[in-house]
Amino acid sequence: MQTQFIKRFALILCAVCASSTQGALVFNFTPAIGASQSSYNQILPAFQTAAGLWSGVLTDDIQVNLALNFTTLSPSLLTSTQINTAPFTYADFRPALFDDIQSNDDASVYQHLQKDVSDGQAFNLLLNRALLNPGDSSSATPYLDNDGDDNNQTIQMSLANAKAIGFEVDAEVFPTDATITLNDAVSWDANPQDGIDNDKYDQVGIALREIGRALGFVSGVDVLDSNSPPHAGPFGDYQFANVTPLDLLRYSSDSVAQGDGVFDWTADNRTKYLSLDGGVTSLAELSTGVNFGDGNPAGNWKAGQNTGIMNPSPAQGQNLDLSIADLRAMDAIGYNVVPEPSAMVLILAAGLFGSARRPTRRTT
Repeated sequence: MQTQFIKRFALILCAVCASSTQGALVFNFTPAIGASQSSYNQILPAFQTAAGLWSGVLTDDIQVNLALNFTTLSPSLLTSTQINTAPFTYADFRPALFDDIQSNDDASVYQHLQKDVSDGQAFNLLLNRALLNPGDSSSATPYLDNDGDDNNQTIQMSLANAKAIGFEVDAEVFPTDATITLNDAVSWDANPQDGIDNDKYDQVGIALREIGRALGFVSGVDVLDSNSPPHAGPFGDYQFANVTPLDLLRYSSDSVAQGDGVFDWTADNRTKYLSLDGGVTSLAELSTGVNFGDGNPAGNWKAGQNTGIMNPSPAQGQNLDLSIADLRAMDAIGYNVVPEPSAMVLILAAGLFGSARRPTRRTT
């Protein structure tokens, strides 16, 4: 089925569909450490626009604090985002997610979370490249990790994601949830309303994507991918306590064969996909890693499939928009999306938002 995208100017209609009693997600922006006020001011409007789009569809009553910078990065990078995270026990995470159920997708995700491992204290996962693989090797061959140690009990959450499902985050200890840097050596188009110049990148769209990362669209598989031989390590499986809420929904045909809720946390190029029903159906394919996978960080949709804003390879001249897949993923990891994504599909199908994409601006 063709991916359905939400036009930015029409996102206001989402709020109209919502109850006036819903809360609102608030973003606070500050200059990053070392950032000049002038560079910060150059990108602030794009981030304020992007934040308004997220706030138009996410109703969690939380504040997300983001530091911004606009400076020169490696020529290969559009952005660099550093996300502040904290570890939580799976035993605490599961009931918090249960208390946050507000949609059919929420209920399905919770139903398929593993609950039979140590009475819900731990989870099993498909793993590879860890030192304590069977045979005491760092083999690339996937195996079922069911020994119940740290990486079977820990959920590493972005601070924003933790807030969304009800955990307290001390703002004095953690004043910033993430730091986002845009590359000032890149040509940016900061006005997407009439399309994006063919030789520029959509600044509002990239801000939208990087805020999505800060909110929790990330994968700990990237830690395994960058810390396995010959790049680093080998390390013991218990040292990879980096499973994110999104990773709990990361499946393959091999992980599904291991039992309900067993997700795929391997660094290799086999097909991985996001599923909200324990791996039975795929919402969309996921990237598989820079070193051992498809060349893109695992915390992205699969490149080339036009799935949504969390695409790893935006192009010059491309308008970047939120999609139903983006919203369902955010809903599944603990955010409250309004209207419920399934209702949004009906709204789009009825044509209430008009055409799915804006035209690309053509240069002469």
